[in-house]
Parts: sequence; C-alpha cells; structure tokens
Amino acid sequence: MILEDDFYLTDEQLDGAASEVRNQWGAEIDDKLENLLEHQILAEDGGIESTKRQRVIVHYKPTKLFDDFLNEFEDLDNSYRKRGEEFEFQYLDEFESLVNESIESLLKELPTAETGEHLRLGNAVVANLTPAEIKQIASRSDVEQIEFDTPLKLELDLSAVSVGVVEARTQGLVGTGKGVIVAVLDGEVDINHPDLKGRVVHKKNYTQQEWGNPHPHGTHVAGIIAGNGSKYKGMAPGAEIWSYKIFPTPSGESTESGESTESRGADAIEDVVKDMQQEKRLRIANCSWGSFSQTLDGNSVVSETAERATKLGLVLVKSAGNSGDQGPGSLTIPADARGDVIVVGASSRDSTSVMSFSSRGPTSDKRPKPDILAPGEKIMSAKPGGGYVRQSGTSMASPHIAGIAALILERYPKLQPLQVKKILMQSAKKLDSSEFDENAQGVGLVDAVKALQLAGQPLAEAEKVTAIPSLKEWTLREQVNIAVRNTGDETMQAVKATLVGPDGINLIGLDGKKVTSAEQDYGTLRVGAETTRDFGIEVPSKFKLPQCQLTLNLNFTTPTGKKKTRSYKLTHQVPSLQR
Repeated sequence: MILEDDFYLTDEQLDGAASEVRNQWGAEIDDKLENLLEHQILAEDGGIESTKRQRVIVHYKPTKLFDDFLNEFEDLDNSYRKRGEEFEFQYLDEFESLVNESIESLLKELPTAETGEHLRLGNAVVANLTPAEIKQIASRSDVEQIEFDTPLKLELDLSAVSVGVVEARTQGLVGTGKGVIVAVLDGEVDINHPDLKGRVVHKKNYTQQEWGNPHPHGTHVAGIIAGNGSKYKGMAPGAEIWSYKIFPTPSGESTESGESTESRGADAIEDVVKDMQQEKRLRIANCSWGSFSQTLDGNSVVSETAERATKLGLVLVKSAGNSGDQGPGSLTIPADARGDVIVVGASSRDSTSVMSFSSRGPTSDKRPKPDILAPGEKIMSAKPGGGYVRQSGTSMASPHIAGIAALILERYPKLQPLQVKKILMQSAKKLDSSEFDENAQGVGLVDAVKALQLAGQPLAEAEKVTAIPSLKEWTLREQVNIAVRNTGDETMQAVKATLVGPDGINLIGLDGKKVTSAEQDYGTLRVGAETTRDFGIEVPSKFKLPQCQLTLNLNFTTPTGKKKTRSYKLTHQVPSLQR
C-alpha cells in the first residue's frame, strides 16, 4: 500500500535505496531509475525478486525533439506565407504520428496487458511492471528513465474585489468571458448547479466511477472561474467549463479526494490539446492539483507535457501546492515546468499577505516560483447540489487566474500563452511586506484592471536573454549556458549570437579571460520558444574580480526578410574557488 508519507522520504533513505539497487543491478540500470521507484521496489516483500507490479512511467528517446519538430513546421508555414499560400496542419496529429514510430519497438517488449497510456507530449508510456521487467526495459538504449507514477493530491486547505475584477467590470474593461472555454482538470463538476447550469460539459472521464457524482473540489474550482449566481459570481461568469474528470468523487462524508496519478494528469492535459484542435474557443486549462517530487527540475512527464501544451497554444494555470510549511522548494509538480505554465500561490483573503500553506520555490535549478498570487483563503464558491461553501488552498487561487485569463482572451483572442502570462505578471502588484520574497509571492498579486489595460496596448517586440553560469571543472574552466527566448510576436529566423567583451572586443586574451566558443547558432525561434547554447570560458588563477561584464550580440531575420540586431549586457559571476 502506498502512503502519502512515502513521498516525504529523506535523502538518506532514497540514496540508500539507490545504492542497494546499484549493487545488485549495476550502475547502468540504477542511473535510469528514479530513486523513489527504487525505494518502492525494495519496500515490497522480496525486494528486487518481488513479483509485485509497480505502476511506472517509461521515458523513451524520441526520434526527433519536440522543439525541433515545431521549428520545422514553423519554417514550412513561413515559406508558404511568403508565397501568399496557406499551410494547414494539426501540430499534435503530426507529432503523434512521429512519436508512434519512435515507440514501436519498445511497445513490442512491454507486456501488452500491462501497458497503459502513451503520453506523447511527454515522450513516455505508462506500464505496470515487475522489478524484473523494470530491469529489462531499463537496459534498452532507447529508454532514458523509468519513474514511479506518483499519486496526485488536490490542493485544498470577497476575492473578486481583491483582484480588481469588480473594478474592471465597473470601468467597462471586461466582459464575462463569454465565448471562452476553460478546461477544469479535476473532480467532476456539478452540471446542475444553478450558478453553472447550461455552461458545463462533461468532456472525458479518466476514472472507474461513472458521471453523475459531482466532486466538491471540482465544482468549487469551476464556480470560482465561471459561477454566475445572484449573490456570488466567479471571475468570468459567462465562460463555459469542460470537465475532465481525473479524480473520482469520495464516498460518504469524506472530503478527501479519490486516487489519481501523475500519468493521468499528463494524459488529460494532452487530451485538452487534442480537443483544442477541434474547438478553437478552448484556450485555458486549470490544474489545481499536484504531485510531490524529490526533484523539481521540470523533467517529469507531467511537467514536460504541461510545458509543451503551452507551446501548442494552451494557457495552463497550475496551483503552487499547499506545503509552504516545509519551506523553500516545496512546490508540487508540474509547478516546476519550464516555459509558460502560470504557477499561482495563495494570498490571504484581503490580499495583504502570503498564506503560510502556499508552497514556496525555487525549483531545483533555481527558477523562482510561484509566478503570481491570487486569493486562496476561505474562498466562497459552489458546492455540489446547490449552495456554497468556503474552502482554502492554492487550489482556490489558481482558478482566479484562469478566470481572469478568460476575460483577457475574450477581448484579445489572438494572444498566445506567453503573452497572457507576460501581461498578468507585468501588471501584478507586489505585496508591501519585505517578509515575502519572489519565492513566496512571485511578482505579487494579480491585478485584473491593469492586466486588461496592458492587454489593450500594442505588444512590443522583445527577446529575453538569460545567462546561467555553471561550473564545468574546478580548474576554472566554465561553461556559461545562455538561453535566448523569443517573447515578441513574430518568429526569429537564422538566429546567431556572439559573446564579446566591453566595446565589442572579443574576450580572447582580455584581462586573462578567453572565450573558447564565442559564436553560436540558435536556429529558428518561434514565438515563445527558448533555446540554450553553451559558451566556454577559461579563467586564469590570477583573475581576482568577482564578476565581469559581457555583451551578447543577437542577429536574426524576421519572416518578412528584415535583418535585425539586438545587444544585451550580461553580468557574469566568476566562481569563488580554492586556489
């Protein structure tokens, strides 16, 4: 039996399990197995000799990377546009065909009766495997990692005024979200609640429980987004809700959720992207749930699926988690997803502080999270059967953002996920207290009035450049990873970058620093895409300054053939080493 406490294991427990598996199965197998999975295997009677099947997620190597696939189609689309022709295709259908070829050989080896969902956006397949089968599959060269399919947990523990929606309505800045569909990936939404009736579709059921069992959590979340009662209104009371049932409704008087898993969450996200291809009004997904993970690096199947869904046009809103009492790094996945997933922390009901339960960042690779705050304390919303109930949690904060995003997209339907996130974050207001840093409050509390005002302004062309230094060897040879992200509104083609010193001088020999790879090719960057390239730097022992100023010159071509150059100043921190 899997207990919630199993996911609060210490590093010593996990390292011990990994060491034992390495001793018995070898380093090659151990390196591909998640430590939590190794612990779960050894916890069963018989250990690695056990015949007990574990529900796992097998990550395979794709024949083509997702970003490369998107860039190729973007280039093809641009070539058609230059000729004045239209190029129509469904991204996900084409990608599915490609990854189905990638996994054909692996599927033949997996036990047919024990194989589950193929999570194409995450390059993974779900299976129920014995330890012996896990070892066998891990030995394949086309398998990158096998992880335990961890349980998901719903994140529970006068908001329209606090976030500015009432004022925005008064000023005539917003409608009601009419014409926008929000996917609620949660427990079943009550289709007959008076505040939601006529605007809820039971879209897909991933549980063994039939429809007709509305869930208190899913219904409450949907009410915050789109409730339209005479007394209580949601953020976007004209929006439609599509219910993707990934949690069964608990029986009796229990308020605890039924069981769901990481793979089920990823599967539902992928299905929303598929449904977007048929229904263009479907633009937003709310995910008020999460899974505990020992690593928050964005590489889990549900985190990669969430990231890629945003690249395919889905505005995905995720609660930060309710483990703030555990301090920094207490997020639940996929809050660690890279890219344009919007991660929401919980503020107090009056929006003057961050709730203590609201999970804190950073991710394991030091990205600050959450992105933004919304009210999450004692929020009044719909309950199954009619009426209302107060609930607290980041689960309640997330649908505030999903609803406000629906208001933005109602007015400005051409905005992409990157742009929606940028508008929300740039218009947010910081909490006054110095007690709450960026890993508690992100950029601050959402402000619907300023967000709608900002959304109505022309979008400035921009690129975001981030340099992340990482130590390659202790001998003062460094690898500087420079990420370039297109945050503008058109594709950047033939992107080339040159790293230079002050006044345009190449860093070779400058103050003893030598750039060993001063020029890099970033290829094509569509809107929202991000690519990282490595620049090598050698620092002599005589170099004593703590930092140096570098310049990155970025050259690219627009889809219309116009050549552009941008320059960015980067401050490089020189590692402090024992010399």
